[in-house]
Amino acid sequence: KILSDGIWQNVGLAIKVARDLNISNKTIIKTIPEISFEGRLQYINKGKIRKFLNSQEKLLVDGCHSESSAKNLASYLKTLNSDIYGIS
Repeated sequence: KILSDGIWQNVGLAIKVARDLNISNKTIIKTIPEISFEGRLQYINKGKIRKFLNSQEKLLVDGCHSESSAKNLASYLKTLNSDIYGIS
């Protein structure tokens, strides 16, 4: 669910803080797959707006607010093997 290098840096910091607080590695490992940064970079898979899209199209919403966030988004978009359309 983590689609950005910048967010991975945040996850790394969170792991460091969890270890500093003596949270077990087992708990940290169990928790990582549940991490979600909704609203920052998120695929919209359900809801009213989906009716305006072809069922094969994907809608990705990004709330980047800095140059580094935009660069991370660009890096991620380059990994996609499909046509990309943007709205700003």
